[in-house]
Amino acid sequence: MNSTTDTFTNRPTSAADYVAIFRRRKWVIISLPVMAAVITYILSATQSPVYQSSAAVSIDPATFSLPNVPYDPTTYIATQARVAHSTELARRVAKRIPGETPGEFLANSSAEPQTGTYILQLKASADTPDRARRLADAYAREFQLYKAPGKQSASKAPILDPAGAGAKIRPRPKRNAILGGLLGLVLGVGLAFLAEALDRRVQSEDEIERALAVPLLGRLRRPDRALETANRLVMVAAPSSPSAEAFRKLRTSVEFVNFDQHARTIMVTSAGPREGKSTTVANLAIAFARVGRRVALVDLDLRWPSLQSLFRVRGADGITDVVIGRVSLDDALQPVALPAPAPAAAEDGANGRAFTTGASVRSNGRTDAEGMLHLLPCGTIPPAADEFLERSRVAGVIDQLSSRFDLVLIDAPPLLAVGDAMTLTTKVDAVVVVTPVGIDRHHLHELARQLQTARAEILGFVLTGVTHADSSYGYGYDPQAFPAERRERV
Repeated sequence: MNSTTDTFTNRPTSAADYVAIFRRRKWVIISLPVMAAVITYILSATQSPVYQSSAAVSIDPATFSLPNVPYDPTTYIATQARVAHSTELARRVAKRIPGETPGEFLANSSAEPQTGTYILQLKASADTPDRARRLADAYAREFQLYKAPGKQSASKAPILDPAGAGAKIRPRPKRNAILGGLLGLVLGVGLAFLAEALDRRVQSEDEIERALAVPLLGRLRRPDRALETANRLVMVAAPSSPSAEAFRKLRTSVEFVNFDQHARTIMVTSAGPREGKSTTVANLAIAFARVGRRVALVDLDLRWPSLQSLFRVRGADGITDVVIGRVSLDDALQPVALPAPAPAAAEDGANGRAFTTGASVRSNGRTDAEGMLHLLPCGTIPPAADEFLERSRVAGVIDQLSSRFDLVLIDAPPLLAVGDAMTLTTKVDAVVVVTPVGIDRHHLHELARQLQTARAEILGFVLTGVTHADSSYGYGYDPQAFPAERRERV
């Protein structure tokens, strides 16, 4: 196996990688602009209105009469603008308008020269249109009369455009909302890439494949919420769905990679808990059983057994009881008759039929089942699981099952959580690893290291938690895609 050090330093570089980032972080990228636009709009709409009026005055260059100063038009008009916005002129305007102070006027006025002309645009703002007009008008008239010290006079400055009614300049909620949204978009994209840079999870299946150096066997969706809540298996509840088709494709992949190995005992494990290994091995066992393979499914996750509840199996006896000699293997094995798939019209979410197990199967063997598998539950949980799995009798039971069945699938504990799974690699022929999309990069690195030391052959890995589009190409084999009368003629 190649070194995994370089694998974890790879970061997105192609356009497809960045598109994937946008898809993963879409809620940050979408929500921040929307929130920024809404907040900006609300804040802008609650502001007090401000109106602005302006008057245009013409400057006579002949008034520039400072001694020993060369004439420069740009400097001249800039000087006049500075004169127009002086404290003294503000004081004179404030005397004309009741309630106005020089400081307020300076803060709410401006003198802007028009480029290439000798015209000043004198602007004044106020809380009403009429007051803005009166301020601008007083501004222009006082500028006409004002004579600065040093013979720099602004007199003879005719008013070209008198002040009109003030126009509303604030607030402008729509414009501010657009600007706020754009700022939020920039911030959202920045946060998305920052989160991606700090995220230790692996989102690329190529990176996982390079790290583990084993082939990808299949991509599986997360179970539908209704099935997950009811603790049901998709291969029974919805056998015609795209999710069930993904397990049939996984079965084919396992058969293909196992063609040369001829492994009869295959252990299914994962890096950590709640990554989908138990539902994967259970659905995979059903997929094999439905094509006529004699399948034994063994629950050797002695820390957190779950197959018994998935298959609704009664009774407490299992492999641990067989190992210590409390019961025989035949008594502990539970035959599970798999219900035949319901018609597509009746398969809305579930077909409603439970498994047929135990004595009811043994009594006459006549059910409306399509295939059968044998489940060997966990049994009585031992006080020290790791020590229990070291017993030679465990390997003996697995060997007995291997001699009686075409395939023995074993649900093992997570590889990184406890040492049980590594112990089991010495007792099985092959291993399939289940890993989710978004696995922690450190955990993936450790998983790859552990697999390097495993005694059994690693057939490949199964990627869980992918999107619907990734798990099935939707080619058209789904019976639900065709009317019933057309299915009958096919």
